Amino acid sequence: MATDGSSVKYIALIGDIVGSKQIENRREVQAWLEQQMEELNVRFSNSLVAKFTVTLGDEFQGLLSDPKPIHDILWHLESDPMATLRFGIGVGTVVTPIKQSAIGADGPAWHRARRAIEEARDKELTGGVFSGFGDAGDLALTATAWSLRDARSKLLPDQRSILGELLKGKRQIDASKDLNVSRQLVNWTITSRNLPLYLMQRQSMEAMCTHFFSL
Repeated sequence: MATDGSSVKYIALIGDIVGSKQIENRREVQAWLEQQMEELNVRFSNSLVAKFTVTLGDEFQGLLSDPKPIHDILWHLESDPMATLRFGIGVGTVVTPIKQSAIGADGPAWHRARRAIEEARDKELTGGVFSGFGDAGDLALTATAWSLRDARSKLLPDQRSILGELLKGKRQIDASKDLNVSRQLVNWTITSRNLPLYLMQRQSMEAMCTHFFSL
């Protein structure tokens, strides 16, 4: 049912594929992106006000009521990427009726998300650009997201899998069993890739999102 969100703050997230027109297997990437939208809508249904949907070919967007899952949404999209993505995250109200899918919406949240992704495009920033969390919040969150994205990009597939298990709150011994790898490999990955710092930055990002969103 459509509702009017003009008096409530939301988080609008807009993303797109970097260099999409130069991708040779563009149809496969677009199919992958559609699948990602379906998975996000199931996994984060409790936080979604309007479902993620592909809009302008290689662009997608969704509307959230809770900023806490932002990191995990970005992680999900980049956990098995077929393309490099960029993101704009905006906070504000929505002045148009909110529909089931995030299409045809307007308002400050969307304007800020649009400015954020344009900044990401102009400055070639990956990880997410934030807008509407206040000057200090925007800077801190964008810097943290950039740092987290840089750390993710340096992980090999097995290391990414180990981090994924740790992000679920699993202990090292449980991660090694579930992934069928040695505990020594898990411990070496945690130490060599400084994964405790990643986990701390992720926790910091969630805390900052929640704090600045509540102001």
